[in-house]
Amino acid sequence: MFALEVQNLKKVYPGFTLDGISFAVEEGTIAGLIGRNGAGKSTTLKSIMRQISSEGTVKVFGKDFSEEEGSVKELIGYVGGGFRFYPHKTLSAVASAAAGFIPIGTVRVSNAVAKSTRSSSLKRYASFPKG
Repeated sequence: MFALEVQNLKKVYPGFTLDGISFAVEEGTIAGLIGRNGAGKSTTLKSIMRQISSEGTVKVFGKDFSEEEGSVKELIGYVGGGFRFYPHKTLSAVASAAAGFIPIGTVRVSNAVAKSTRSSSLKRYASFPKG
């Protein structure tokens, strides 16, 4: 079984086109994208994660990402670079803002942040701004 299948991924920007990218990653395999600046690595990842609109098919463990986005996102751990949407917000504020994009919901994310910051060494960071 494939952990990830990408077929005919396409994204068009002025001056750059990611055109017809296809690949598959076997379950249990570690894979990476290597290329020069501007080759399309970030565009590929953002397209796979549906952070930008694109054409093509993405499947995770056989589930079509476009048809089952919520259940697929529950199977994925993804940390993109350069998260700067809320550079002066607290951990709790950022978690609450991001919770709307996570299928488990705002209440569960807020409760998890509150619990982890009450009972661990993260407590002192709960009120710190990111940065």
